[in-house]
Amino acid sequence: MKYTQISHVVLIGAGNIATHLASHLMNSKLKLDQIWSRTESSARTLGEKVQTPFTTSLDSIHPDADLYILALPDHALPQILAGLHLPRDRFIVHTAGGSPMGILSTASGRYGVFYPLQTCTRVHPVHFPSVPFCLEANSPGDLDLLKDFTRHFSDNIYVMDTEKRMTAHLAAVFVNNFTNYLYQVSEEILQKENLPFDLLKPLIRETAMKVQHVPPRLAQTGPAIRKDYAVLTEHLERLGQETTYGKLYSFLTQCILETYTNNSLQHDHAEL
Repeated sequence: MKYTQISHVVLIGAGNIATHLASHLMNSKLKLDQIWSRTESSARTLGEKVQTPFTTSLDSIHPDADLYILALPDHALPQILAGLHLPRDRFIVHTAGGSPMGILSTASGRYGVFYPLQTCTRVHPVHFPSVPFCLEANSPGDLDLLKDFTRHFSDNIYVMDTEKRMTAHLAAVFVNNFTNYLYQVSEEILQKENLPFDLLKPLIRETAMKVQHVPPRLAQTGPAIRKDYAVLTEHLERLGQETTYGKLYSFLTQCILETYTNNSLQHDHAEL
């Protein structure tokens, strides 16, 4: 059987990613037929928000959609797939960065990955046209279908296998999750002196903007790259060398020192 387009979609999940996908689908030319969530409150909240029927029963999922998107955390996929009983010719994809495509083979003969490489929280809108989508499918025909479907969201499309996608996901954890944790650490350090986090927001914006134009290796500044040991020592004394934040400061400082020792790269050692 030849499939020519994706028009009707079922969304399995009602979390952060599912919420943003559903909102975008509601405003597109595509038809969001149904939403599933294991809890009625989540299913109802999202269903009412995007005016779409919802269910909490895997057995009640419509069997005739063109695409089933499993917008679920990696750890939830095996359990949901075990209870999902669709015709074997249904096209199913997951949105997880850290799970192989082949995990879906137990549920269908047609499967793939539709992974938006972006942080998603319900309280902050996602601008999909700028989001990179990492795509994979187990057949060339379905990959073409998935590309056409993705263009309703973004033209920023990367076709990659599981190994490359999981590497991209690993890198994303460093650049987003770990960085955001460091924001939290910085906020707590400021709060001890009743200083506002707003103090750092221009610096955060400048750092993020700089790496749009300059490789991170050339954008590094600060006391570690300048080997300003007096400042480094003072910072560690202020934090307490054996505290969690002191150990974190020491480790990251050592990483920078090792990276830029005997480094042939020219660097202006800009101040911060």
